[in-house]
Amino acid sequence: MRKIADELNEAKREAESFAEVVRVYNSIDRRDRLAISDLIAPHRRFVREGELKYRATPTSDDEPHYLFLFNDLLLIARPALRAAQYPLVLMLDLTKVSDVVAPQDSDFVRHCMLIDTPRRSLMLLADSDDARDSWVRDLQHATASLRRTRSSRRVPSLSLSSKGDKKIDGDGGGDDDDDDDEYDPLTPRSRGAASGKLRPGRAA
Repeated sequence: MRKIADELNEAKREAESFAEVVRVYNSIDRRDRLAISDLIAPHRRFVREGELKYRATPTSDDEPHYLFLFNDLLLIARPALRAAQYPLVLMLDLTKVSDVVAPQDSDFVRHCMLIDTPRRSLMLLADSDDARDSWVRDLQHATASLRRTRSSRRVPSLSLSSKGDKKIDGDGGGDDDDDDDEYDPLTPRSRGAASGKLRPGRAA
């Protein structure tokens, strides 16, 4: 009986997560949905959502953005303007994330976290240390779980389409640097952590 109950509970959780993935897909601006046409997939699980602020440099102005975190993907959008539709800005494959850290506060930056990839870093700010730490824990858990899963078996990745039908594939196919520059707005580390502006990545 316990085994049956556990299986029923797991099936319920999967159904609820699937419904959340569908809800997120429908909340993205219609003009951007082509870029996330593969978002609804059997392996994808919704984790959380919420507003954080993006800062290009430690002394630049904060820009509010809305985040959707999944077990293998992070969507970053601008605040919804009409009919609860979020204009998509960035899709980040978590297999490309090398680290998620919470640096010490400074005179210019408080409640900050950095999402690092081998070539770039993204600076996001929360309203408090507790809120920041919660996001850091969830991102670290997602990336660690994904690495463990991928080490034991191949996990499908989201194909991210942008202008010109270009794709970013987390499994490493093709020229990753060119693909990242097409849709990923993060700036190379050589110019400093998170030193570039987020820019919309409209699907054609």
